[in-house]
Amino acid sequence: MITKDLAWRVAMIALAALTVTAALGCGRRHTVVVRDAGRGQRYQESLIRLAARDTGCHPGQLTPMQIGQEPGVYTVTGCTVPMEYWLHCVRRGRNCQWRRIPTLNEQAAPLLGCAPQMIQQQFTQAPNVRLAAGCGRQGTFQMGCNGAACGWGMTGAVGGGGAPPPGYGGGVAVEPTAAQGGQETAALSAQLQQQREAILSCVDQPMVNLTLRWTAQGIVQVALPPEMAGSAAEGCIQAALGTLRVAASQPGQLSIVVH
Repeated sequence: MITKDLAWRVAMIALAALTVTAALGCGRRHTVVVRDAGRGQRYQESLIRLAARDTGCHPGQLTPMQIGQEPGVYTVTGCTVPMEYWLHCVRRGRNCQWRRIPTLNEQAAPLLGCAPQMIQQQFTQAPNVRLAAGCGRQGTFQMGCNGAACGWGMTGAVGGGGAPPPGYGGGVAVEPTAAQGGQETAALSAQLQQQREAILSCVDQPMVNLTLRWTAQGIVQVALPPEMAGSAAEGCIQAALGTLRVAASQPGQLSIVVH
């Protein structure tokens, strides 16, 4: 017969075994948990600086958002196509370094048969899932990590027919007769695409034509059609876009239709 004392001893041994097993199991995981609030703030600040350097955007224009837990994966949005980074740590929560992940546009390009600058992204309710469309094709992509790297992977077959994915209401189109400079065009188109909804909320129409002029120093000025110059809509759009910059070696101009 098992006495109460013996039962108590067995229970304590079992509890100790579970505790050891759990500790060993946690030791094998590569989860980055930054419990120190100050250290977490420093990591976020370093992420913004890195993204600003990679994109050429002002740090004040950039907003980070976590889209993955194990490891910590963040997307940074603001004035260009979203940029993703993951936090690689040699020790748990310490000796960490941000590593850039190829953008969704870059990884979707060969699968959609479309140049990266021609691909448009659409966010979904799941932060780590997005739709990508370009050149008459579309696909759904999900962020994944394997312990050594992270990247966007297609979760289904490529769709065709030129129809936009669900919820993909419009985009940014460059007027071919007015466009100058391939890199400038791609960069500015991407920045306007990120602010598309804000731009259209300023005007009482489904589309608006914007003229963008930039200096050799990369400072961009945005102008609306003459009939809208000086209007409240122009002030609203200027406030929505903030300060636009582009890497340039000489002045240029292009017309973009946001719809």
